[in-house]
Amino acid sequence: MSEQLEVYDYLFDDDEPQLRRRVERTVAKVVRLLTALPEDADTIAELLHLQGVRGLRNSVTGCPLSVYFAHNGFPGLEVGVQSIGHEVWDVELPRACKTFVRRFDRGSYKMLRVTA
Repeated sequence: MSEQLEVYDYLFDDDEPQLRRRVERTVAKVVRLLTALPEDADTIAELLHLQGVRGLRNSVTGCPLSVYFAHNGFPGLEVGVQSIGHEVWDVELPRACKTFVRRFDRGSYKMLRVTA
């Protein structure tokens, strides 16, 4: 995956190298989880379904991918149509993940929706 990573350097003071390294380690783990996902949106949906992941349409913190990351130790990540991130960093989603998010938000993959 040739992800586009952006860490917002202006949020770190010069005397905070430990915090920066911790953020970089977190991002590296998130990228590993992203690259471990299938390279096809429908297969991502099947995998999430098999893992019991469900989510909300049009929700950056409640979509199935965000829930998947929460189940894997990364709660609170915001998953948009283009990227995943958390306050001080942002990583571009792989193409299959972008397609999955768009399809889910438009009504596909009903088996992954949280029902009231």
